[in-house]
Formats: sequence, C-alpha cells, structure tokens
Amino acid sequence: MTERSGGTRPLYALGATILAAGLAGTALQLDEEAGARPEPALAGGLCSAAGISAAYLFDRIAEGGLLRAALGEPPAVGGPFELTGPDGAAVSDASLAGRPYAIAFGFTHCPDVCPTTLAEMAGWIDALGADADRIAFHFATLDPERDAPARLAAYVGAFSPAIRPLHGDRTATDRVIEAFALYARKVPLSDGDYVMDHTTGVFVMDAAGRHRDTLLPGVSVTEAVASLRAALEPPGG
Repeated sequence: MTERSGGTRPLYALGATILAAGLAGTALQLDEEAGARPEPALAGGLCSAAGISAAYLFDRIAEGGLLRAALGEPPAVGGPFELTGPDGAAVSDASLAGRPYAIAFGFTHCPDVCPTTLAEMAGWIDALGADADRIAFHFATLDPERDAPARLAAYVGAFSPAIRPLHGDRTATDRVIEAFALYARKVPLSDGDYVMDHTTGVFVMDAAGRHRDTLLPGVSVTEAVASLRAALEPPGG
C-alpha cells in the first residue's frame, strides 16, 4: 500500500502495521491448525475495496515494509521504466518528463476495482475541464500475457479516449512494478485461469517525475481534482 504524499502519516501507517500484525497472527494460527499457509481470497486482495490481501500482508511484513512506513519511511515511488503506447511508441519516465501525469495499474480481466478506477479517472478528466489537457492519464497492464495491445486499448478506450493504455513484455512490466513500488501477484483459480492481486490507486506524478499523491479508490471528485491541479504547480507553490 502506498501512502498518500504531502507528508508522512505515521499514525495511519502505525494503524496499518497493527492491523497487519493482527491479521497475520490470525492467519499464522490458522496455519498451525491446518498445516498450510492460507491462500488469499478469490477476488479479494489488493484488487478490492479493502485494498489489503493476506498474501500482501505476509510479504510486506516479511520485508519490513509496513514497519518502515510506521517509522515514516514509505517506499520510494518513481523510477526508470519503459512501456509501449497504443501507437507503438515508447513511453518512459524520460518521455513523460516535463508534464504531470496520473497512472493506474491493473488488468482487463479485473472484476471490479480496475473498471471502477478507470471510471473515476474519466470523471476527473471531465471535472478538470481545460486543465485535463495539461496532465497525461495512463493505465498500464500488469498482465501482459493476456492483455494484448488491441484488447487493452479497447478496454481502456471504453472509459475515456483521454486515458492512454500502456503495455510491455514481462521484463518491462516487472521494471515498472519495481519503479512504482507495486505489489502484483497471480492468484490461480480452480478452473485453471487466474486473477491478479495488485496495488490499487492512481499515482499522481509532477512534471519532474516526483510522486505527489496516490488517489485511492473512492476518493471524492473534489479531492482528486484538487490533487491533480496541485501537481501542475511546483512543490511548495
């Protein structure tokens, strides 16, 4: 889970740590009783309104990520990456420099959160009016094996032509996952298919590529528009 920028939020992070520890303790107790590590819920995990999965908590606690966040040291967001736009042109941290952008991550088979996020982004674009042209909006797939460029373009385009779909091969996708400190994991289904358990939210980056905010699912249009407009101004401006 990525903290909202604009200053660390130690109480929020501490609460998340306590919650994670409690859930992990319960899961560990279930492990001892059942003799196996519990699997995340079918369509739950980070690709849900709750935004947290058992697998995510295990991994983040193991890495000390939540503890670092509680100490005011959230993971850095933003770094080198290169994906491909619908026209075949490269889209990278370097090519995006000079213009604020908002980027979300997901997959076209997502049952709820991804379409909700795209619908919210479309609403923000409408509410921004002329300012929307000063910000680039992107949706990048975390599932390149199934999200062919044409499928991804049709999926994203159904919400707004102003949101640009981005894709890459597995190496490029892993690189952007690292750059944005994302969590992404395939969760197998009983029929042999899978869903993606992944970080939700829309990352707001300024013209210098600095992370300015993360707009979480359900944020109000007023708050989202204010955050996006703030990214148009220099830090402290």
